[in-house]
Formats: sequence, structure tokens, C-alpha cells
Amino acid sequence: MIANLSDRQFVVVSETASLRKGFTGLFYLVQEEFGTVDFFNNVGYVFINRRNNMLKCLYWENDGLAIWHKRLSKGTFARNSLNNEPISFDKLLLFLHGFIPPENR
Repeated sequence: MIANLSDRQFVVVSETASLRKGFTGLFYLVQEEFGTVDFFNNVGYVFINRRNNMLKCLYWENDGLAIWHKRLSKGTFARNSLNNEPISFDKLLLFLHGFIPPENR
């Protein structure tokens, strides 16, 4: 079952990632980038590929890790607008749909 994510923060990782990685590979990328893993403190991590047209979101649900995967057929994600800053779930949804808040432009 998909959990309610409105109480979580998400970090858009500034480094490009190979999205061929699964749960374990992305988990170790978080450890390398940030040193500690905050999955249990309601923090999720968003990874974007080199071409900025695909992303994976890794977060902790109630009983294990979960991944979302999104690929755009047109356009790209604006990665540089959100560099390693925690954002709310609402802002993440806006980011997924292509809207960049004015304070991040």
C-alpha cells in the first residue's frame, strides 16, 4: 500500500545518477553523497539521469524502501533549481509536473 507522503521531505540530488541502479545501488549513492542516511526520519531522495528526462525517487515506506520511476517523453527536469535542498511533498509534485517555484528560479 502506498503511504501518505505529505509529512515527508525530499532531496533532489545534484549529482547525476545511473538509473539502472535499484534499491541497494541508490541507497549507497545516498550514503556516498550525504554520509548518513535519513530514510527513517521521513526524508526521500530524488535522482535524475544525465539527460534530465528520467528520475527515480527512493524513500522509506512503513515496512521497506520504495522507488518511483518517471520518464518524460518531452522536455527535461530542471535539476539545478533544487540542489540538495529538502523540499516538501507538495513542491516535489510541482517539480514532477514541470513547475518551478519563484524562490528557486
